[in-house]
Amino acid sequence: MRNYVCEKCCVEITPEEVRWANTIHDYFNGRPDFPTCPKCGKRVERQFAATKKGTPND
Repeated sequence: MRNYVCEKCCVEITPEEVRWANTIHDYFNGRPDFPTCPKCGKRVERQFAATKKGTPND
């Protein structure tokens, strides 16, 4: 299973923890669904193999 990693707070988020935004604004901008970090609320766009906890650059 691939987890998301927030680039702002470098926290690893499982797909079950990810909150998906679906608003009219995002829909009309071609991004109907995107994950947001449950800790800081920043958009999370990258996925990494869930090899270990921590930042993807460790």
